[in-house]
Amino acid sequence: MIKAIFGKIRFNLHTCPNCENDLLNNSLLFTCDVCGYSNKDEKAKTFKVVVPPPGMRKIPPRALQKILLKVQSNKCFWCGNKLGSLYWKNGKVKTLEVHWDHKIPFSYTQTNRNDNWVASCNICNLFKSNFLFTTDKECREYLSAKWQEAIHKEIISID
Repeated sequence: MIKAIFGKIRFNLHTCPNCENDLLNNSLLFTCDVCGYSNKDEKAKTFKVVVPPPGMRKIPPRALQKILLKVQSNKCFWCGNKLGSLYWKNGKVKTLEVHWDHKIPFSYTQTNRNDNWVASCNICNLFKSNFLFTTDKECREYLSAKWQEAIHKEIISID
């Protein structure tokens, strides 16, 4: 196994010894998608991969912003809270602001493709950060747990 580093993101490149299928993941454990071989390798070699210079983060074009807000009923794609609604954070009244979020984090793709944008609330976007999820459902579950934790700790309150 070889450990590859892409910016701040680390991946492990596994090559199955049975069928030579390659698998890239962020774990020392791997299971081959082709033959089912499983293994754990604690002695990973590390190398740095030179990637093209990073693109610039942008926001979606205004026309796409309007479409996304309409399709999402002016709600956060992740938590479903109404954008522009009020909430309490650390004893102060705040507004859920629109953050234009990359579903697949920019740090992974270095692109601003139109099919990768969602309207997110500022809270979900900050909780999500540059984490990569397998499905939207998995991301929503993670963010719901983060919201519940913040509400339980009385950091955030929303009606």
